[in-house]
Amino acid sequence: MLLGRRPSMTARSRHWLSSISAGSAIFLSIFSSNNIFAHGYISEPVSRSKLCATGVNSNCGAIQWEPQSVEGPDRYPLTGPKDGEIASGGNAGFSPLNVQTSSRWSKTAISGGPIDVEWTFTAPHVSRDFRYFITKPGWNPNEPLTRQSFSPDPFCSHDGKQQRPANPLRHSCYLPENLSGYHVMLGVWDVGDTVNSFYQVVDLNILKGEQPQWRDIGDIPPGRQVLAGDTVTLHLFDQQQQVKTHAWEFSGQGNWSESFAEWINRSNLGVLAGVLDGQGNITPVTGLNDIFVANASSLQRAEISVQSDEPVSIDLSLNNLQRQYLLSSDSLTLDLDLTSQAELQLDVSIYHAQQLVARSSAALNQQLSLPMTLKTPLPGDYQLIIVASDSNSSRQFSYDFSIALANTDYDYVYPAQHEQYKAGDRVRGKDGRIYQCKPFPYAGWCRIYQAADPAYAPGVGRAWQDAWVLISQ
Repeated sequence: MLLGRRPSMTARSRHWLSSISAGSAIFLSIFSSNNIFAHGYISEPVSRSKLCATGVNSNCGAIQWEPQSVEGPDRYPLTGPKDGEIASGGNAGFSPLNVQTSSRWSKTAISGGPIDVEWTFTAPHVSRDFRYFITKPGWNPNEPLTRQSFSPDPFCSHDGKQQRPANPLRHSCYLPENLSGYHVMLGVWDVGDTVNSFYQVVDLNILKGEQPQWRDIGDIPPGRQVLAGDTVTLHLFDQQQQVKTHAWEFSGQGNWSESFAEWINRSNLGVLAGVLDGQGNITPVTGLNDIFVANASSLQRAEISVQSDEPVSIDLSLNNLQRQYLLSSDSLTLDLDLTSQAELQLDVSIYHAQQLVARSSAALNQQLSLPMTLKTPLPGDYQLIIVASDSNSSRQFSYDFSIALANTDYDYVYPAQHEQYKAGDRVRGKDGRIYQCKPFPYAGWCRIYQAADPAYAPGVGRAWQDAWVLISQ
């Protein structure tokens, strides 16, 4: 069965629909009017979580698949998420969002004063209000976000009037005049018919009293491993095609991302790299360096590629990697058979959609069997990267493979792509059995998944029978 295909409704499913009583119908009306399965994110200026979803922010964890789901206790700052967990809304599964340094996150350059904030909803919800907070002048960008980081009162508020908002929804606000440089805006959407709110943080670079001089067209990803002798190439594109390439060799001294940004800035390439401050200065840092062009430039996009310098002294053979693996459970283990004529230290990583999904280290003495387990992997293309090192040098090996769903009687392996589940969809649960999502009005529960509290996980969650029915052992 193809991924995402909706199977025909079973006899049991039809029985559910035909057996709804008149009293149940009243309940359905109330249930559907509240539309409790609501989600949303700030799409302008783009929030931290949405930039994770688009790949501009990297190494974000699970939020890359559901930027709309940062939900937590309501009525911040009196209650709400704990200090240090504000960016994640208190969700343990989204904790990478709580990392806070001056260079960790990509920033949107804006001028001070008027600002339009836009929300995009994947499921509109009756709304109590929308409130916006901003970090104080002199806040410390290298400490976790707390209530002390933000001004206690919102600089902008809009009454939701207990109605469903337009989609998208725009609010006109005005930033305080005394702000410049890096600041974090916190948007809080207080929904009107639950005890929760949705939280979105937006990383801003406020250019005081002037329009942004620079456009951000790409970044230098600091998480990528670059070794001495490797060649890093900057690819520049206009609207139609690649127009320029510039190559640089890493000496092995210092941080490669910062060194590459410094080389770009002194090479007169028509772009600058680093972090943009409130005065329009662009300075390379050891973390994420953005790539900027002047507003009038015809360049639209920048990309980075790395070609490893592979010393012939290190040999490594991977003997049994398949080009495609068929997924028939909620995990997949690759048993890697590795051989070499030398004694090597291996650092093995697996990436999907540019995100690290598995990692292991091991010593290789001529032969090694190394299991690598992927938990709830998504179908798609993967890259296996092995960095092999001896006492003198290192060499990087890259391999591509893909994962596809086996020809089974289910559509998904739970909880992969849970936000897409609908009535009638079948999933393979963590216990290996097959479950079917109940029809309306219960289908919305099928899409709810939080790693810290998987209440609706089929067969194992405390409330799984509200959403699912067991159809196969």
